[in-house]
Amino acid sequence: MTTIVTVLVGGPICRRCVRRASRHVSDVPGVVSLEVRADRGLLRVRGALCPAAVAAALRLGGYPVLDVRDG
Repeated sequence: MTTIVTVLVGGPICRRCVRRASRHVSDVPGVVSLEVRADRGLLRVRGALCPAAVAAALRLGGYPVLDVRDG
């Protein structure tokens, strides 16, 4: 089953942070695609994955996760 998870991180993120956050999230099992809106601090992840795993990967990378939405 494909899930779309939207994650709000604290504040806008720079290009370097986009690359780093993308690497952390891409390592989560089941991730198929990732879209980043750096100006809004939003990540939209698609795949057969657990929203908590996406948030945990970002937190481990040092990103403050403010909100996680499934769907």
